[in-house]
Parts: sequence; structure tokens; C-alpha cells
Amino acid sequence: MSAATVGDEGGEPQVGLFGEGELPEARAVSRPTEAGGPVRVKWPERNQVELRAVDLDALLAPDRPARTVWAFVQMSDFAKALYIQRAATVECANAQLRRRGLQRFSVCGMAKAHAVLPWHALAHNLMRMRSLNIAFAG
Repeated sequence: MSAATVGDEGGEPQVGLFGEGELPEARAVSRPTEAGGPVRVKWPERNQVELRAVDLDALLAPDRPARTVWAFVQMSDFAKALYIQRAATVECANAQLRRRGLQRFSVCGMAKAHAVLPWHALAHNLMRMRSLNIAFAG
């Protein structure tokens, strides 16, 4: 059985999950005997995350129509206004978080990082409320 798939442009197979497109051989599971004891099972850890640095621009071929469409969208007045708005809002918040010490997470694992980030977001929102003289509810 092969994990290779056919690409969009033609009949060239794309390499799948297992290297050259071949799936690993399946192993038969034997039933325990009375003297053999219980079956030992190692359950998969489904919450594992693999982070890879990927250049998204390199994933799309240079001659794809999507590049032409995106170039046209970026030249529109709407896109220019959107980038100006983003610079004034989102990038400002990111810069303030970096200035307050969120350069790198000092914890390991996605679950712990997801626990730290809301505290930084809360601190950012409270500081913005103070700077805008918004009264706290209560």
C-alpha cells in the first residue's frame, strides 16, 4: 500500500508521511495465553506537537495563479488600509509584550505556553485600560 498521492498539476506522485511513500509493514498482534499474562499496551500520546520552521512562500510554486491573485489583492486600497490598521493595533500590542519581557517562553510544552500567554494578555489589557483611563467594573 502506498502513501503517495497524485499532485495537482499532473501524475507525479508526492512523497507522503513515510519517506518514499511506502507504509510500514503491519505486525500481527497475538492474543495472550493463560500463562502469558495481560497484554501490555502503550497508548499513543495524542497531545504531542511538532513545531517546524517552514517557509510558507516556498511551498507555493512561483508560477501558480494564487501568486498573481495575491499580488493584485495587495495592491488594492482595502489591503493598504488593512495593513495600516494592523500596524496601529496588532503590531503595537506585540511590541509592548516584547518590551514587558515576552521575548521567549520560559516554560516547555504547548500546554504550559497556553497557560502563560493569557496572563500576558490580561496584563496588557489592564495596562491599556489604565492608560486609556477606563474604570474597572466592580
